[in-house]
Amino acid sequence: LSLRSSGGARLCIRYRGEPMLELLFSILSSIALVGWVVLIGFPRWDFGRDRLVGLAIPMLFALAYLVLFPPLFFQSPGGYGSIDEVATLLMSDPRIMLAAWLHYLAFDLLIGRIILLEAQRSGVPHWATIPPLVLCFLFGPVGWLTFKGIAFVFRRRRERRESLGG
Repeated sequence: LSLRSSGGARLCIRYRGEPMLELLFSILSSIALVGWVVLIGFPRWDFGRDRLVGLAIPMLFALAYLVLFPPLFFQSPGGYGSIDEVATLLMSDPRIMLAAWLHYLAFDLLIGRIILLEAQRSGVPHWATIPPLVLCFLFGPVGWLTFKGIAFVFRRRRERRESLGG
């Protein structure tokens, strides 16, 4: 992959045994980790939750995805028609695998933010959102599903207390 800026500078991302992809993987994964630290450790920090996790990090990942994936998609074998085509696509080029990783990082982080916002709106205590956030970080949809179960339990408890007048 080769990009030229208006100043003539050139960014080359080589991939066969080259360290640049590993470096990008490490940097982008570390940035995602910062987002998760914000969600778990600083849940009431509006700037971190809304601007950093809700905008800046996903935007960075989207731009990196845009640079990595679309130029390679039409040149790579595979596709989306079957599991074999998807496997061929993902394994055809490590840059595509990195783009797929970015896809996971971005969307899991955004879902984590949604979990946090929904918890804050519905009165679920932060301590109860930490396990679903960790699960979302590690296993994506499992964290979201876990949060939905926890939110249901807290909603029922609140409704029961309200119906008893307390």
